[in-house]
Amino acid sequence: LIPAFTGWHRLLILGDARRDNGRAFGWDRREWRYLGYLLGIWAMMFIVNIAVSLLGSMLAGAGAVGSGLILVIALTGYLAIWSNMGMALPAAAMNDNRRMGEVVAFVKGYAGSIALGLAGIWLILGVFGFLLVFAAMAMGAAIGSVYLVFIAIMLFYYVGLVASVGVLSRAYSLLSQRQS
Repeated sequence: LIPAFTGWHRLLILGDARRDNGRAFGWDRREWRYLGYLLGIWAMMFIVNIAVSLLGSMLAGAGAVGSGLILVIALTGYLAIWSNMGMALPAAAMNDNRRMGEVVAFVKGYAGSIALGLAGIWLILGVFGFLLVFAAMAMGAAIGSVYLVFIAIMLFYYVGLVASVGVLSRAYSLLSQRQS
């Protein structure tokens, strides 16, 4: 999916997914850089997951308050990671050679706005995803198939990825225009 996402970034930012060689799809330096940044982002998310798991075991008896606190901590961590480090993904797709530290500096002062955009998309998609999975569960129960729930979850996951790429691409485009 990496070549598809780098193409999606280029399409949203430039209006054309093609590369310098005219091809729209393939692996080159951009995709490898994108993959490296994505793995770094996932590693940071893994750290948030570990922290949330440790807090969850400590707050197991706190009921709804503890669960709410864990949810806030997890979402805040994810939004901080994606709003600061996520801008490296469209930068890689655009063949922008900034390192991760330079990308974080590029975003400085705008991370809150990017986080709000991502949170809004995630909230909308969360409601949509809940309704989609609920409907798939009902339809699956009616026809005796558990695969509809799996398909609904995968559809929700990919729509969420595409929407997040859209938010990051738009933010990258706006920040690039402001800083040039």
